[in-house]
Amino acid sequence: EMQQAYGDIRKHVLHTQQMVCSLETGENTTMELQGQISSNINTLDRLLVNLQSMLAVYDGADKTTWRIKVENETAGVAELRESITQYMTRESQLERERHDREELFRRVRGTGADREKEHRAGMEGESLDRSMQEAERILESGTGILGSLHDQREMLKSIKRKVLGVTNALGLTRSLMRVIERRQDGDKWIVYGGMVITTVIVCWFYYYFRM
Repeated sequence: EMQQAYGDIRKHVLHTQQMVCSLETGENTTMELQGQISSNINTLDRLLVNLQSMLAVYDGADKTTWRIKVENETAGVAELRESITQYMTRESQLERERHDREELFRRVRGTGADREKEHRAGMEGESLDRSMQEAERILESGTGILGSLHDQREMLKSIKRKVLGVTNALGLTRSLMRVIERRQDGDKWIVYGGMVITTVIVCWFYYYFRM
């Protein structure tokens, strides 16, 4: 019985050693293989416990030899467990380092994008400032035009009064006065129309640059 139990342990140890070798050389690094190695080591632990129980009650002359064999196999299984543990630790550390590099790259790339957004926002702000300045200039020009039209209207009123005075002095006919009044009314509507059109144009420019 001990010989058969020992033979089972040896087969499991050799098979597990081959899998660990494939893992460490990179021939096969799948999670499935790692799971099989861990499962085999757990099986070896149970087999060794069974063999140690058999050795405890064994009273043959070669008991010392068997004890040495069991100790050697126990040490071999411990080495297998240490190998798979070290491999998994290295892989975990490499994975953390890869993750840290990707996170750093993402942050650097994000910082560049943020700077680009700030640059664009600054350019848009400068463009808006220029538009506002242009709108103010147009408004000032429109205000000047309206003031000029108002001055012209006042000047026309003054001319009308002077013409009326001259007419009264010279005794011009009523028909001539009506002609002058119609001309004056026409000029008045021209002035009002010009003021309205200028106001519309100024408002349009103002809202256009504001948008």
